[in-house]
Amino acid sequence: MTTATIATAACTETEETDSSGHGPMLDAIPEEIPGREELRLLQLLAENGSLEQASQRSRQSQETLSRRLNRLERRLGAPLVENHRNRQRLTRDGWSLLVAGTRLVSTLESLHLGGAAPGEGCCARSRLSTLRMATPETDCCDITDCLARHVPDIILSAEGTHPAGALDLFERYAVDAAYLWEGDGTPQCRRPSTSQLVLEEPQWVALPVGHRCADRSSVELAELAEDPWVVGVSEDSHAFFARTCRGRIAPRVGYVVERESEMRGLVSHGQGVALVSPLTVVSCTSGFVIRPLRDVPARRYVLITDPGAVGAQLSRTLTAALRSAYISAAERINSGFRCSRSFPVRNVEATAAGAGDAALLRSLALSSAQRARGQDVSLEVEDLHLLRVVGKCGSLNRAAPVLLITQPALTRRIGRLEERLGVRLLQRGPRGTVLTQAAQQLMDAVRDAETGFVSVLLGLRGEPVN
Repeated sequence: MTTATIATAACTETEETDSSGHGPMLDAIPEEIPGREELRLLQLLAENGSLEQASQRSRQSQETLSRRLNRLERRLGAPLVENHRNRQRLTRDGWSLLVAGTRLVSTLESLHLGGAAPGEGCCARSRLSTLRMATPETDCCDITDCLARHVPDIILSAEGTHPAGALDLFERYAVDAAYLWEGDGTPQCRRPSTSQLVLEEPQWVALPVGHRCADRSSVELAELAEDPWVVGVSEDSHAFFARTCRGRIAPRVGYVVERESEMRGLVSHGQGVALVSPLTVVSCTSGFVIRPLRDVPARRYVLITDPGAVGAQLSRTLTAALRSAYISAAERINSGFRCSRSFPVRNVEATAAGAGDAALLRSLALSSAQRARGQDVSLEVEDLHLLRVVGKCGSLNRAAPVLLITQPALTRRIGRLEERLGVRLLQRGPRGTVLTQAAQQLMDAVRDAETGFVSVLLGLRGEPVN
C-alpha cells in the first residue's frame, strides 16, 4: 500500500463511503497515476507498432520514449509492451490500461463546469457523446437513423464492414461495439466483452423474374438443388452458405462476387440464385424477386460491447434499438416479413440509459463566455484525486498531508482550478469544508469511468478489486 493510500485511509477512520458516495476502491488509487501523456505514449505505440515510428510521430527521441515507458512499467509493476515479430505491441495489461484511461480522459473532456458565477453552482445539460460501432455495410443508414430517434444522447460513428472485419475492429479497440451476424467461421472474441442476441433473421432467396419458383409465396431449399448459386467472396459468406445447405442439398456455386451489385446483376440476368436478407430492396424494375426459404436455419445477429465503455443499461437500450431498426426496415420493405423469434420492440425510448451510464451520456455545460475567451477548462485525472481527498477529509488542513503538499499550496491549487473552471468547488459547512453541488455533479458524472480506471490500476498492482 502506498503512502497516499495509507494517509487517505487514516483520515477516513472507519467510514465505508464519503459524502460524495465514493467507495473505498477509489481511495486506493495512488497519487502518481498515469495521465494524458502516459496514455498518449501507449496510444502511439498501439498505432505505430514500434518506438522508432512512435518517435517520428511524436517528434521525441526513442531514448526519451523508452525511458518514459520503462518508468511507467516500474510504477505500475506490470509489462505494458511486448515484442512480437520484430514489432512492439501492447500487452493485454497495456490495452486494458489504455482503454480504461482513454475512457476516463474522454469523459473528463466532455465534462465542463460553468454557466454561473462562482458560488452559484451550475446545472447539468445533456451533451451528445459518440459511440464507435462496427455494423453491417448495408445497414449503416437505417441503424444511424434509428439510434438518433431512440438514443438521443448518442451520435453513432459507424464503420460498415463484414462480420470478421467487425470483430477485428473490436479486437483492435478501434470500436467500442460490434453489431454482426454469427456464422460457423466467426472466431471467438478474445477481448473482454459482453454479447447480446439482437434477433434471428429468417433467410430469403433471390430468384430471376422468370424462375419456376418466382410466383411461389415461399420456397423449399430442395427445389433449388439444380440451380447455380451466386455466393459472396468473404469467408463469412462461404461459411454461412455452407451451413445453410449442409444436409439439405449439394449446391453448385456458379459465381463468387465481392459486391451486392454484382449479385443483383447476375440474378437479374438469370445466371443463378442467391441467399439474401429480408432487407434486400426490390423495385418494380428489378429483374429478380425475393422469397422466404422454408426449413433453413436463421442467421443470428448479436451486439458485442466493451463493458468498460458501454454500460449494461446502455447495451440493453442499443440492443432494443437495433432490433427495432431491423424489424421496421424489413416490414417496410417486405410486407410478408416475419422475424423467426418474437422479441419486444415497443417502448424502446422508455429504456433510456440509466444512472450507470451517466459518464457516457451526461456533461456539465461550458459557458459561452468561457468559450469566447478560449480558456483552458480541461480537467485532469489529478484534479479528481484532489477533490476526492478534500471532500473525504472535510478540511484543507487534513487533506494537505494526504496530498503531500502544504495547506497554502493546496489552497492555491484549488483557487486556480476554480478560476479555470469558472465555478466554486468547495464551501464551508457545519462539518467543515465540503464539495459544492457543482463539484458533486462532476464527481458523480465521472464515477463509472474513474472506477473502471482504478480497478485496472489495482489489478496491475496485484491488489484485490472490491
